[in-house]
Amino acid sequence: MRMTRLERRWLLRIFAAMVPGPASGGFAVAGDDVGVARFLDDLEARSPLEPLLGLRIAVWMVTLGPLVWRLKLRTFGRLAPDDQVAFLDALSASRVYVLRELPVLLKTFLCMGLFALPAAQRAIGLPVSDEAMPRWARPS
Repeated sequence: MRMTRLERRWLLRIFAAMVPGPASGGFAVAGDDVGVARFLDDLEARSPLEPLLGLRIAVWMVTLGPLVWRLKLRTFGRLAPDDQVAFLDALSASRVYVLRELPVLLKTFLCMGLFALPAAQRAIGLPVSDEAMPRWARPS
């Protein structure tokens, strides 16, 4: 079950809010820099249906969340970067378990891709035991 182009755009926007790249003063390696879109291709090709369904539901909930829970007339992607982070923080602090776990679920998927890369491992001070790039990250 492949995500639509719209869902992928939404997910990449959420990922960029979670781990901003060096251009915005964030993490040394950004998802855009390492081909997270190719990681998603690989994930969709290899993962069972249930995790992918959970990912899609989480993307929809976060994207439409500001309309529903914050009563703003903007989707997540239309919020200013600081407001995106504030919204994710508010979800993380929610008393409702499902809402509280949305950022955790999305960060888990992001980190599976991002920290499979030796450059990302070095950026956070982890010893790199395997310099080989994952198949999805190799130049085509």
